[in-house]
Parts: sequence; structure tokens; C-alpha cells
Amino acid sequence: MAEDFNEDFNVDEFIAGLQRDKSKEYSPDNVLVKVMMNQRDHQGTVTIVPFISKNVGNIYSKLEGVKEWYGYTSLLDSGEGWFKILPLKFYKDITPTQIELYNEVVSLFDACNETGKFGYNEAGVLRVRNYSLFTGVCLKHTNTEGKSIEDNINKACLFIFPSNAPIDALQTCISSKAELLGPKTTEFIRRIITPSLTNRGGVVQISFKKSSSPGYDSSVNFETNTEFNTVIDPTKEFSKELASLFDDPIKTFLGWMYDYDNKKYFNETYFVELRDNLRDALNPTPQPQEEPKEENKNGNIDPMTTPIPSVDATAAQGTQETQTKSGGYKPPF
Repeated sequence: MAEDFNEDFNVDEFIAGLQRDKSKEYSPDNVLVKVMMNQRDHQGTVTIVPFISKNVGNIYSKLEGVKEWYGYTSLLDSGEGWFKILPLKFYKDITPTQIELYNEVVSLFDACNETGKFGYNEAGVLRVRNYSLFTGVCLKHTNTEGKSIEDNINKACLFIFPSNAPIDALQTCISSKAELLGPKTTEFIRRIITPSLTNRGGVVQISFKKSSSPGYDSSVNFETNTEFNTVIDPTKEFSKELASLFDDPIKTFLGWMYDYDNKKYFNETYFVELRDNLRDALNPTPQPQEEPKEENKNGNIDPMTTPIPSVDATAAQGTQETQTKSGGYKPPF
């Protein structure tokens, strides 16, 4: 029997399987780095080589009306985090049961929002945001004071802006170029926004910072190679592996919320946990009250025994303590 088993065992397939299943080694060159532009330290100007995302077909993705709730989850080691609910159109191939769950979660979120009790401020757990996601290799990053930020230079990055202002600024920039260049605008843009892995002719600069009024200020500029300045070496060649990192920016944006087992944006476990968070916030479970302690009229003297004369038998008045725990929702901060 052992000999027959050994003959059936495919060693080549065994080795190939190990190669497929081995843990991927972490390297800055094989991950798409999330750069959170809501952070004050990141705000300023980024110069990027834009890459077109395969799934999106563009260098940016626009997410509007993303509902967010800070709550408890088993999907993170910390046990808590910001849940994000994308518009339904982003969740492809979901079942009728999952659609029902999605609609229930949205309804609960809206109900929490209407109470006005959970609004986002320094201690809030609820907010609604718009996002602009830009994909590209970071060539330069300076903060609002003009100081260089070196963390992500020459890395594939997903720039996450908590506003649609950068997309509006990009449209303004292109409109200005069109007025100046006329029919040559298309050729100009193709020097910068292209699927080509080499022979790049320019870059995109995005400035972004918190406005003095509510919201953010943003501007976009195109910089191209000239006889006076080379903003990007046209002979530089990017790898196919690097370009593939930009294929699915929404997946990277979701991060821990993504269903890696089923390779879907809709993570059923995640939505069930979010639903339970929202239910508890709207209808907190009352905590049992502690029973009040009976007042001891005899102090420390046991009424069933005779006091020893040499001992001071003065009755000590007991105190009655009644503690009531509130059942209100406590933000997990």
C-alpha cells in the first residue's frame, strides 16, 4: 500500500503548491501604501507619476456619501475601528440576503444620525464623508511649511483625500490647459496620464490643506519635461508588478473591511458587527442595578452573641450605598 501511495504522490505539484501557499514577504515594493491626507502632517503638496487603475479605468476614484461609524469589531486586534459603508453600487455580486443586511445597516445608521447624539466632533462616533482616491508613484512630498516628507518617496501610493476638492481642482486645471492649448490638449495630457511603463513626459502636483473655513482647499498642476527642467526621467521604466498594485484601489481603501476569503468588497461578518453596534447605540441594554445594602442597626455586634464587657460595643452606623450604572452607549475611545 505504501508503494502505491508514493507512486500517486505528485512531487512537482507538491512543490508548486508550496510555492503558491507560502507567505508573501513584506516589502515596500510589493504593497500599495495608503497615504491619509486628512492627517495634518501629510497635508501640503504631493508630486506623483499617475497610474491608471485597471478596475477603475482612471487615475482617481470618487466616493461620495461614505457613512462611517466608530465601533467594536472582532476583525481588528485593537477591537475597534472606523466602519465605512460605501454606496450600494460599489458592492458587486451580493446576494438578496446581503442587500437586505446592507439596507438594514443603512437604516440604522440614518436613525442614529437623526438623533443628533453621535455626530462627529472630538468625541463623536458618526460622520459622513466624501473621498478622492488618487493612484501614483510619489516623487516628492512637502508639508504646508515646505518641509520634505521622505516616508513614501518612489513608492506606489494610494492618496486618500477626505474631500472631492482634488477632483474639482483637476477639472479646473484641465479646463485651463484646454483654453491655452486647444486641440493639442489631448496630446498634452497623454504625456502625463498614460498606461505606458516608460517614456513618461510629466507629473501631477496636488496641493491639499485644511481650509480656514469648513472643508479643504486644493489645487492641481501638470508639470512636463522641458529643455530647462526634467521632472521625470523619460528612460525610467516601471515594472508590470508595480503597475498591478494600482489595479484595485477600493480594496486597499477598505483594508480590514474587505472580505479577503471571498474576494469581495461586501464583508458579511463586518456588516453584521456594524449592525449590532448601531442597534446597541439606539437601544442600549439596561445594566442591572446593584442591590442596596441592608442597614446594620447593630453595627459590628453580632446580635446572636453576648458582648464582651471589655470591648467597646458602641454600634457603628452602616452606610447604605446604591449605585446605578447607565445603559447609554459609550464610544470606544
